[in-house]
Amino acid sequence: MLLAYTIYTLVFVFTMSLMRLSVKINRNSNVIENNEIWPIWYMITLFYTLTIGTRENVGIDYLSYKYHFLLVESSNNFLTKDLIYYLFLPIVNNYGYNWFILFLAFITIWYFLQIMKENIHIVVWCFFFFFGLGIFFLSLNIMRQTAASFIIFYSITKFLKKDYISFSFHFIFALVIHKAGIIVLPLLFIVQRDILKSVKLQLVLFFICLTCGNFFFNNILSLLTDRLSFLNLGQYNYYIRNIDYVLAKTARNYSEANSTGLFVLLLIVVDTVAIYFSPLLKSNYNKNGFILFYNLYYIGIILHPILLSHETGVRLASYFVFYRFYIYATLFHFIFKSRNNILLRVFCIYVLISCIAYYYVTIYRCRMEIAPYQFIFNFF
Repeated sequence: MLLAYTIYTLVFVFTMSLMRLSVKINRNSNVIENNEIWPIWYMITLFYTLTIGTRENVGIDYLSYKYHFLLVESSNNFLTKDLIYYLFLPIVNNYGYNWFILFLAFITIWYFLQIMKENIHIVVWCFFFFFGLGIFFLSLNIMRQTAASFIIFYSITKFLKKDYISFSFHFIFALVIHKAGIIVLPLLFIVQRDILKSVKLQLVLFFICLTCGNFFFNNILSLLTDRLSFLNLGQYNYYIRNIDYVLAKTARNYSEANSTGLFVLLLIVVDTVAIYFSPLLKSNYNKNGFILFYNLYYIGIILHPILLSHETGVRLASYFVFYRFYIYATLFHFIFKSRNNILLRVFCIYVLISCIAYYYVTIYRCRMEIAPYQFIFNFF
């Protein structure tokens, strides 16, 4: 456990310190204007990749991905697993499984930094909430989805610039890693506009979904289960045919992962504050497409409580809840920059302290099997 605390503290502190240094070097500009920043960012990339990519048997999904490679090797059906398994199979067979883990760690941090190139004014906040909201620990488990989420985020920045060739390339790359990311694509053409301008309507819809959305969804799902059983959904057939077991399993997993109930309530409060301030955030930060990312985030926070008791649904909703770290970063940057409401700033400080506490409670309780930590250095 001591190694786990040491590694996770080093990753947190080292990354945050270098990010803060890069902002100072850049003289608080919104985009990178000083080439001295790049060596710092390359250092972060190397440190993160080597530290997280060389772990062994850390995280629930570490061994499950290894099992997927065995299934791919014994199957000729390209529809059963994501394409990345087939592409990486020769490397895994010849050089070892951890090259795949190393690749995912590199992709995650590389695309994260690429996104931040034009958001350097909130880069420290973004990295803080990457760690403080637990996305970092998710990246040790649902590794492919987290990596794909960052690639999709980056591809959307290209979409907003009308660089459709680059957008298409990176989005397809994300689908190669995790094909479920396709769920984001059709929404991009809808959520560019400010479709929900009314704060009151947003809050009402949010709290309706929060309080009773899951109840209605479960009842509807129970009615449809028999009718859906005939569908051929490839690897997702399991979730339809074993719906009762999946619901029970998800409930147990969710209870364990969110046993810090006060932190979950705190996120609801911060989500409410973000919705309340959304008109001001949209007007002040839309230069880099804030409205689109806010809409994706809002879809996530209303979908997540509805799909809470279904494992596949939570995974799909996570593609949208993922943008919470970016919205929180923008919100906190706005609040501390405005310096108007002292009580609100005190509340924000409480949230920051809670995030740090949550980070270490997660390590202490070994959630998602992120601890104990161990390395592997035999890559050949």
